[in-house]
Amino acid sequence: MSVLLSFFAAPFIVRQLGDSAYGVWVLMASVAGYLGLLDLGVRGAITRHIARFSARHEDLAASRTATGALQLFMVLGVLSVVVSSGLALGAVDRFSIPVEYHDAARIVLVLIGFNVGVSLIAGTYAGIVCSCNRLDLANLVDTVIAVIRTGTT
Repeated sequence: MSVLLSFFAAPFIVRQLGDSAYGVWVLMASVAGYLGLLDLGVRGAITRHIARFSARHEDLAASRTATGALQLFMVLGVLSVVVSSGLALGAVDRFSIPVEYHDAARIVLVLIGFNVGVSLIAGTYAGIVCSCNRLDLANLVDTVIAVIRTGTT
């Protein structure tokens, strides 16, 4: 669904922003992609381990796994905000971004950090939902989020 939405949204965004601003937009989206690497495969591990513990009726172990993952993702979420804020303060000037877009790029970088942080924390819950074999719910939530993101864009 995300690919389909992006396919139709991209021409609209280019027309609205213009070539230079769209280039800045794509650069900021690339930064978001790199910050997404902070997941470190933990979401997949949550799915695997909670499913295994649930099948064995080891509820305490499943709970500890979920709690540990949530704590880790909270730390990584804060790290995402710190890294994006640091990039906003120090790196925007080093990119080949037109000067008139520097302030907007800084704001977008900080917002990206918050977005990635929230997504990491939500990844704990998404992993739990997937571990219960409720991929229908996980896909529904992903679709709704993609539609909302595209609409707000």
